[in-house]
Amino acid sequence: MGLLRFLLAVSVILAHAGKLFGFEFVGGRIAVETFFMISGFYITLILNEKYIKANNSYKLFITNRFLRLYPLYWVALILTLICAAFIPNYTANSYMGNLGSWAAYGKSLSFSSGFFLVVTNIFLFFQDVIYFLGINLKSGLLFLTSNFYNTKPPLVYTFLLVPQAWSISLELMFYLIAPFIVRRKYVIIITLIIASVALKTYFLGHGLNNDPWVYRFFPFELMFFLLGTLSYYLYRKVKDIKIPRFIYPALLIFIGVFTVCFSFISVTFFTYRIYIVTVFLSMPFLFSYTKKFKLDKFIGELSYPIYITHMLVFNTVKALGITHNLQLITIFATIILSIILVKLVGDPIERLRQARVKDQKGVDKVADALSVKLMP
Repeated sequence: MGLLRFLLAVSVILAHAGKLFGFEFVGGRIAVETFFMISGFYITLILNEKYIKANNSYKLFITNRFLRLYPLYWVALILTLICAAFIPNYTANSYMGNLGSWAAYGKSLSFSSGFFLVVTNIFLFFQDVIYFLGINLKSGLLFLTSNFYNTKPPLVYTFLLVPQAWSISLELMFYLIAPFIVRRKYVIIITLIIASVALKTYFLGHGLNNDPWVYRFFPFELMFFLLGTLSYYLYRKVKDIKIPRFIYPALLIFIGVFTVCFSFISVTFFTYRIYIVTVFLSMPFLFSYTKKFKLDKFIGELSYPIYITHMLVFNTVKALGITHNLQLITIFATIILSIILVKLVGDPIERLRQARVKDQKGVDKVADALSVKLMP
């Protein structure tokens, strides 16, 4: 599913940078929620097939997930600080990125507010909560709000140096609870999905139908993670069924075209649901078809660094005064930066992560040998 993940990451770029030759793919919200669903699929897969037997450790699972996210995020954070600090010194542009909010309003923050904002910038947790807060500049305190756009400047999310990382905070919350949920009986998982859908439907129908409630509130978004979980169990049911081989590439092409051309369709809530259901039903077959393709895996591995660095690249390109083909240059530069980060940071960390997981095949062989010796 690497190609799909890549296209979704580009969708997020276009949501911030603008259309590319009239294309905007599925847009930011649908891309993020589809990412949640794909994450649910993969997390359920590894918990059921990798973190078992000798590897069945909550600590091992969580720390390996942290290793997957934090190093690349911290590199993006550091690069953002460097660019924001030095670009004004070497260009006529006064761009400081979201560091500008810190420069303009940092002294107005209370100690507790400033501490919270610094911690969430470093450790990712609660970045989603930022979108439910406003700032009282007289007291320097943060307060809850149902619509952060209605609060007076500055908007609190402008204190996030990597603002798109709010969705990673939701990912982290799912990681924390996934080992206790995704291995449960189907009825429990389906009940949680229904509860999440019911909550979101009720509250959006009673006035909370604005950002951030529409896709940044974890209880409402839990349904997408758990739809991914159900999709994995569907994969287990169908993976051994013989299907004409032309179906797999045809399905991959269909999903790719649907994603790229989505904005040219009459986009309604019905279309949105059709896309989500299509991806949900397709994931078992896409994974079965692409799981051994090294190129697809590599392309998929670029999706996270693309997502986490694209605002840095976009804002830097704008600050340098480049306006012609801004979207194309942003996409190209983000991909190049992401490849470099995967090679220099992602791959070494991945080797470390895999080294921490015991070879299950070797463990099974030892267990089999011991059982033979112990048999009467």
